[in-house]
Amino acid sequence: MKISHDPEKQGSESHRKKKERNHRGRFPNYLLPFGKRPFFGAGNESYMDNKNKELLILMAKTGIFFAQADGQVDKKEREAISAFLDNMNDEMDLMEDVPALMNRYFSQNLSLDDVVAATNRYLEGYNEFERKSLLNSVSRFIENVISADGVKSLEEKQFYLGWQQRLGLVSIDVSKYQQNYSEDDFWRKLGKCAKKAGLKVVYSALLLYYVSTDKSIPGNIKVAIFGALGYLILPMDLLPDFIPGIGFADDLGALLAVCSLVKGHITPEVEKKAKAKLSDWFGVFDEKDLVL
Repeated sequence: MKISHDPEKQGSESHRKKKERNHRGRFPNYLLPFGKRPFFGAGNESYMDNKNKELLILMAKTGIFFAQADGQVDKKEREAISAFLDNMNDEMDLMEDVPALMNRYFSQNLSLDDVVAATNRYLEGYNEFERKSLLNSVSRFIENVISADGVKSLEEKQFYLGWQQRLGLVSIDVSKYQQNYSEDDFWRKLGKCAKKAGLKVVYSALLLYYVSTDKSIPGNIKVAIFGALGYLILPMDLLPDFIPGIGFADDLGALLAVCSLVKGHITPEVEKKAKAKLSDWFGVFDEKDLVL
């Protein structure tokens, strides 16, 4: 980067503001490479303007989704997102209306699928180094958002793990746990711990179980399913289950990863059977709470 030593520029109001902004550290420096280094966009300014606007929208969607993950948006979480976007908008000279942008996506019912799809679209055309750099940066942003109120809820942790897994940042090799799976143990643990595990864990497990009963499912898919269900019923994993809501974050992460793998095999009939069994254990429930 070429640095100007022009005294007039050094003393200009815009330069002072930029210097003060960098000194305050409000803008996340780990995102500066995007749109600033030559290898991003190969020097095409029009292309980079579009990519930077796309990145701003991606960060807005991501931050807002995770702020809403636990069903409520804390004031500090909203302020953290706003400050981030304001400084990103300023640093990249985008001149976007950040409050309007935030209101637009707060009014939408964003899902993890939406966020992952937007992230993958943005990453098209970038090499592996650039991809990992961005994902690590977005990961830190998510951490800042869900930590802003001083509490990381179980839902926030679960969605964060799901986001990391679906974008290849972490993986749980559950295939080795298939030896722990048996149909009797599966129903015993789910029957005993259903309400402690929660709707999403139980629903995900039921979907996988009913998919596994389809005789046309390939062997490698069944290995993944039985591995995830075996991971769920590990005896040592019973210990923290005595505390409601605790001890199942890893289980849900593994289940969601395999649900994503077998998505094409989750038919309406499979969903119907899983929901019918949920009714036996939970009674009446809101199907919105089942969105994975």
